[in-house]
Amino acid sequence: PDRVAWLTRAVDVRPYRVSTWLRLVGAHVEFRDLANAEAALAKLRAISDPGDHDLVVQAEAKVRLLRRSAYENSRDSLAPEFVGRASEFADLMAAWRSARSGRPRVVGVIGPDGIGKSALAAETLRHCETDFADTVEVQGVRPEARLEYGVLANLVAQLLRRPGAAGTSGASSQALRSLVPSEDSSTVPSYPRPTTLADALADLLSAIAHESPLVVLVDDAQWIDRGSAIILMRAVRSLRDTPVMVLWTCTTDVVGITGLALVIDSADSAISTTLELSLLSPGEVEELVGLMFCGDDPLVVEQCARLLHLGSGGVPLHLVETLRDLRDRGAIKADSEGRWHGLDGVAPLLEAHRSLQETQSNRMGRLGPKALR
Repeated sequence: PDRVAWLTRAVDVRPYRVSTWLRLVGAHVEFRDLANAEAALAKLRAISDPGDHDLVVQAEAKVRLLRRSAYENSRDSLAPEFVGRASEFADLMAAWRSARSGRPRVVGVIGPDGIGKSALAAETLRHCETDFADTVEVQGVRPEARLEYGVLANLVAQLLRRPGAAGTSGASSQALRSLVPSEDSSTVPSYPRPTTLADALADLLSAIAHESPLVVLVDDAQWIDRGSAIILMRAVRSLRDTPVMVLWTCTTDVVGITGLALVIDSADSAISTTLELSLLSPGEVEELVGLMFCGDDPLVVEQCARLLHLGSGGVPLHLVETLRDLRDRGAIKADSEGRWHGLDGVAPLLEAHRSLQETQSNRMGRLGPKALR
């Protein structure tokens, strides 16, 4: 918000400076304020010269893509508009700007299950893609937590298919391909030394990032294996003047037996940041409901938001599941533009749902721990 206020004052003082308008549009986008971003673009178009055409078109394309993705999410998947994470999203965008300029970054997003880690990561990747980044996603899974180089092999297999991978040296390519042997291979794989693999991965990341900035997402990193963690972090630490960002997510609800600690500890503090997500506040839930049901009575929105917060405990996943249940019952509906309606009759359903939750919780409490085994 301070950055937006500063840039707003700057364009008031120098209203014909295109670069400042572009920075203001970018600031609005980072805080997901697409309405003000579009308003700033309209003024920018009015004062820009033909020589600024490409820059203006790029900014317009970015805002248009984000607007469309928000509309498609709200209409098709009932994913609420992105709210309540403005501070964390701004931190991620600051890390992305640093990485894009050639200073590699490692950013972790942690929190309990259902808190919105994957949603925040997906939103970050979507934004980076509109900024012409190449993105790669891998996921840790519990059954493979002890599988040697399991996450790394998946990552390398995807990276080797990127156009920029052709710029990797022959020795690096050979070392990395030992991680992804052909399906018909009957021999037991023999891996090079970890330092060789790390140097080869750094070579591959650098070659791909030479074509376009690169963002690597490791989702559910609590299940990353030790070897993958060591090599990935060593490779990123060795990069210089390379536009690469590694983003990882991790739940705080389980204690991993894997390489997660190495992801956290082995990244230099100068390039590493960890963000911890908290529960949505009552005000944030009201903002979310207000965005989705912008045509409904504000008093009804406030009442339903309060009940939704009480029922969900501020956990985004529980909130979305409640809204999805209301949709499936036909209590709420979306119009052709993705705006939701129907909160007028929802409050009694939310009250009944909360009462049922409390009754079940009380009964479970009376059963005692032995009955719950």
